[in-house]
Amino acid sequence: MRRRLPPWRGIEAFEAVAAAGTVTGAAARLHLSESAVSRQVRAVEIDLGTPLLLRLPSGLVLTAAGADLLPVVVHALDSLESATERLRIHPRAPRLTVGCDPVLAERWLIPLLAAAPPPRAVAVELTSLDTGSGRAVPHLRIAWQDAGEETPTSTSPLPDAFGPVHRPLAAEPTRPWAGTTRIHARSWPDAWERWDRAAGGTADGRAGEVFMADLALAVRGAEVGLGRAIVPEALVRPELADGRLIAPSGFRPLGRRVAIVPSDNAIMPAALVPVCRDFIAWLRLGC
Repeated sequence: MRRRLPPWRGIEAFEAVAAAGTVTGAAARLHLSESAVSRQVRAVEIDLGTPLLLRLPSGLVLTAAGADLLPVVVHALDSLESATERLRIHPRAPRLTVGCDPVLAERWLIPLLAAAPPPRAVAVELTSLDTGSGRAVPHLRIAWQDAGEETPTSTSPLPDAFGPVHRPLAAEPTRPWAGTTRIHARSWPDAWERWDRAAGGTADGRAGEVFMADLALAVRGAEVGLGRAIVPEALVRPELADGRLIAPSGFRPLGRRVAIVPSDNAIMPAALVPVCRDFIAWLRLGC
């Protein structure tokens, strides 16, 4: 609903007249003619249906309505002036909203932001890929993309390198099956099938199977010794480096990449275009 407010210029003129005590003084302060100031104040009085100033031979005095309105006007103008001055002195960085797959955010993007902030002054807002329930469409989407789904505007910062990882068997003397149990992520149901094709092997019928809702839980299952999970090499580098996980079969391309795609329906402000370009370049450099 539109706010029901009196004419803005008239409010400013009324405050100036009250502060100066004369129309002449207010006109000098506002760099307007005296007639223009008088018209603007009169417009407010007409809008409110009551006079704000009494024009006496001795000068101008506030009416009861004017005396009630003046402190409210002064406070509002002071608050607005203070807020705008802060913005002029400390302009806000452009805010780039990035919708990211949860496991990518947790294991890749957030650590990257913490280790090496983007070079350009930018406020990065991480949000969900889900745009339902009135959520705003992000400027960029970071999600998994299969081969053949690429678009002219998408870019892939991480390599297509996946493989089975698990906790070192030496740490599991009471659970020898931990190295053969296959952990499936329902968010990528054919991961093991792709691996078997790429590695030239077949599924071990004796292997146990565990199903997880998503890749984050599958990785966690591998970390605690539940079994083997197909994961992207880029997301488990720290665990491989310190020996918490091992990948004895190595990593292979499985036709799946992380894609950064500008959202189709997002309105990209002009100020964010170079920020977005630099942010994508920074992501690629950090990989």
